[in-house]
Parts: sequence; C-alpha cells; structure tokens
Amino acid sequence: MNVLILLTQTVSCNVETFELAKGMVESGAEVSLILSAHVENLKHWECSKHHFKEIYYIDTHISKKDFFQKTLKFICSGRNKLKHAFKNKHYDVLINPMGNYWDDMISSLIDADEFVYFIHDPIAHSGMPRRGKILEHMLYKRANQVVVHTKSFIPIVQQTYGFPIEKIHYSPHCRLKAYKSGNIQINRDPFYSGKINFLFFGLIREYKGLHILAKAYRTLAVDRNLPVTLTVAGSGDFNPYRNEYASLPNTRIINRRIKDEEIEELFSIPQCVVVLPYLDATQSGVIVTALEFGTPIIASDTGGLKEQLQDGEIGLFCEPGDADSLSKQLIHMLEYPEEFEKQRKLMSKYLHTLDPDIIAKDLLNMLDRKKGSLNDSK
Repeated sequence: MNVLILLTQTVSCNVETFELAKGMVESGAEVSLILSAHVENLKHWECSKHHFKEIYYIDTHISKKDFFQKTLKFICSGRNKLKHAFKNKHYDVLINPMGNYWDDMISSLIDADEFVYFIHDPIAHSGMPRRGKILEHMLYKRANQVVVHTKSFIPIVQQTYGFPIEKIHYSPHCRLKAYKSGNIQINRDPFYSGKINFLFFGLIREYKGLHILAKAYRTLAVDRNLPVTLTVAGSGDFNPYRNEYASLPNTRIINRRIKDEEIEELFSIPQCVVVLPYLDATQSGVIVTALEFGTPIIASDTGGLKEQLQDGEIGLFCEPGDADSLSKQLIHMLEYPEEFEKQRKLMSKYLHTLDPDIIAKDLLNMLDRKKGSLNDSK
C-alpha cells in the first residue's frame, strides 16, 4: 500500500505518529511524509528517514505570534510549491493523524483514493475553544474514513458526524518506544526520597480536573500529613490553580512545555504514580506513556480511559469530579505498596499487544479491505 502521512502539528502525538509510520514500513507499506520542519521530535524522523520513500518539509507556524505571517506565506507561495511537488503523485491512502489549521488546504492538493482522519476527541472537551471545533468539523467533512482510539466512541462518531459504521475504524494508541533511551539514571533527588510521588503530566486544560487533584492531595499531605509529593508538569494556563497549589506542601510545578527528552526522567521518578483526574475524556496519550514506563495509573472513570487500560484490568479508578473518591485511591497506593509490582506486571504483559508493527498492520489491513470494497463497488 502506498501511504502518505500528513503531520503539520509540531508537538501533540508526534511520537505516536512516528511509531505508527515505522510500524507501517515494517508491515510492508511504502510510506511518504509531509512533515512540519519544526516538529519537536525531528531527530527521530531524521534518524529513520532512510525507511521512508520521501519526506517533504513544510515551514509551519510554531506560535500564535507567527501564525498569520506563516499562513499568508504558505497561501501565497508554499501552497503552489506543494502542489507542484505532488502534481504527478498518487497515493492509496492519505492519513492525517492529528489535525492542524493548514491540513484542509494541504489535503485538497493531494491525489489519494482515501483520506483517513484520526478523531481524537469526538466529543469536545470542557472549555475547548470554538476554533478547535471548527477545525475538527472541516477535517471530518473532507475525510471519507476515520479512526478512533476507543471502541466506545464508534457509535458517537456515527451519530454525531454521520459516518457510516463501515467507514469508522478502531485502532488503539500504539506504544511509545521512542521515549525510552535505556540510559536513564535513578532519580536520587531528595525531594522524592522515601515517599509516594504523584505525577500529573500533560497540557493544563479545564477538563483535566486540577482543582479536584488539589483537594484530594490536600487530604493526604495536609489533613493526614502522609509522606507524599505531587509534581504537576505541563504547559498551559496554570493561573486558575496557582494559589490553591501554593498552599500545598511537597509540590513541584513545572509549568512549561516538557521536552521529549525530559519525559523519561519524569516517569522514572521512584515510587511514581500517574494521576489523571479528568472531568471528561475520550482517551489519553499520557496513559500510553505511563504504560511504556510501567508507572501505575490512577484515572477518572470517564470516556475511554478505562477501555485504554484493558477495560479496567489495569489501573485504579475514581469517580470524575469527586475529590473524596480520588483521595481514597491515592491513599490506597500508600497502604498497599504491593500494588506497584502488581500494576507493573499487568502493564508489561499488555504492552506487547500495542507494539507499533501490530497496530500498523491491523490498521493497514482494515484500510486495504475497505479500499478493495470501494473498488469492487465502482
């Protein structure tokens, strides 16, 4: 199969796309890429570029400040260069794994039998900006096949966007091997020594439940004076939570973009537990990252999070928006230290089913069958 992957996002889900692209090559596909020249994990793509048929780089915007300038430049000259570069090229499948603002324009210039879009959030998160919803609808409209990461959202996509059930494919998040260097040293920071260390990782957003996490953690660290720490690491507006967290002991706030090379150190904190106190969710890349490092997970029982964790066989779960429910699960990790080893064994066993070559092969087979059925009906 001749595949073109369109990735103009510079940050979100790029390691997952990298793993999936390599998995497709290993499964026998011929893979080309349209890639942002500013993609954060560029070194991964560059080191593996010999695996791909072609990589076409685009000078995308990297901030809100240069968005209009770079977009105008692309419309005036970049679009014509791209059109010329792909004038006589045909692809079986164009895959858009993570939507960005130029993708509708770019995909209209590509000759492909199928346009496959990965729907990450079929239900808009709390506080999702209107511009994000508009972008999603534009790409849904152009796509003729879609991929979701949790089965439970197949009927929602069907009902909300009118996609026939046979054009909706389930493909789980593949594992993220690229985050592991194999050279990580044990974190001997005394801040973490002799404690259970809770970690919130990811973009700071309204739906992520940081107020709930603060209340639950206060029960452990203040009311009961237990040996715990809490690290919050991620970019976004932390101002609504700043005063609340300033009054909590043993907290560490890293409010900035976390580089890929820093992720291994965070998830390898001793006695670390990843907490996802989300108010609503579809799925989460944080879960796949935690699985890769064997880091136990406490998550809200909302959206597709439980499905991502082997239908609840892995992880501990709390009621969304319920600080008492969350605090009970945090305390459980202190009272039952054997839970760490139990969770690591479950994760290790499950992780092999998420190998990129397995995920990619299954996805290509689904798309190939669908392509064949389309051709048969012509």
